[in-house]
Amino acid sequence: MQENKFEQELELGLQELEAMEAPDFWSGFKQGATISLGSLVLYSTVASIAT
Repeated sequence: MQENKFEQELELGLQELEAMEAPDFWSGFKQGATISLGSLVLYSTVASIAT
């Protein structure tokens, strides 16, 4: 009984990882991170000029 529950949880965990194997997942993640980093740099620059 306990082993069956573990196997079900393992299967659910593996299904969650399948989305990360999608072809565009990491390129979309990289693009989002680049935009976030660029916004952070721009905000920091504007804040340092304003002070």
